[in-house]
Amino acid sequence: MPYTNPWSDIIPDGAANANTVDDAIRQLRLDVHERMNAVVADWTTDPVVPIGGSGSGTGVKVGKVLFLPFAQWSMLNNAYSDPAAGNERFLYVAAGVEAWCPVNLPPDVTIRQIDLMFYRDTLNTTTLSLRRRMFTTAIVAVDTQVAIAVSPAAFYMQILTISGMSEVVTDQSYYYLIAKGAGGLGPKIYAAKITYDCPDSTATL
Repeated sequence: MPYTNPWSDIIPDGAANANTVDDAIRQLRLDVHERMNAVVADWTTDPVVPIGGSGSGTGVKVGKVLFLPFAQWSMLNNAYSDPAAGNERFLYVAAGVEAWCPVNLPPDVTIRQIDLMFYRDTLNTTTLSLRRRMFTTAIVAVDTQVAIAVSPAAFYMQILTISGMSEVVTDQSYYYLIAKGAGGLGPKIYAAKITYDCPDSTATL
């Protein structure tokens, strides 16, 4: 809703009567109060808390993106290829061999979608999964995995998508992606993209 008064830097007028100064002060306090309520939860509280969380004032950010280029992927025998300028990629050539990539996100963000950009070679299927493991001395692997099978047609670029996710990152868990092909040559990975939401944009990438 609009503010009670338009902002002015020239009131009260210097020629105004002194007995009206209290009205001018009250109007100034009201004007500041209304405008500060746009950036803080409640201007009258002590301490004042910015909208979006203590210390930020930036609010919720939806649909942020983290890219994981080919150079961040690993396997037992790393291999990179530059057969032509601008065609750098991660070569993943053995069927049944896993390629993995760390996912570095701060606590409290929510992972919404994962996309993998790759070249499909002569393999039957490709599986992309997100794994979660707890940071603990207990020898227990607690994993979150979502798999997607690719059509058997060969030789084309495509983007695999895992959508509809609501995975909240905690301060006691870490994440990584795994891509694995079955049959024939494995996929040639170019990049992955993580789409996520965060409650406080100063605490995230």
